[in-house]
Amino acid sequence: MKYYVSDVARILGLTPGALHFFESKDIINAKKEDNGYRYYDEEDVFRLLSYFKYHSMGIPLKDIGRHFSGKVPAEIYSQVGRCHACYSSFCFLHRMEK
Repeated sequence: MKYYVSDVARILGLTPGALHFFESKDIINAKKEDNGYRYYDEEDVFRLLSYFKYHSMGIPLKDIGRHFSGKVPAEIYSQVGRCHACYSSFCFLHRMEK
């Protein structure tokens, strides 16, 4: 499915400029129709949603871009593991309080 720049921006609450920024950082890759209109596919939308998740975990933009490009430094996996462990502990404690 094709998602035009304005549609993705509106749905995710971003500006078209922000989407172009994410393109420049290799988070997403716009495709072009014959008429020059830019669009994204489902994978790009998923990558944006994943970016926001990783960013909320404190992972730097450059590392997220490397992850999506297949050049993943080992530190990312340990950082994600620590974040997941903290989140799991938080959920466990929150359930105990109920």
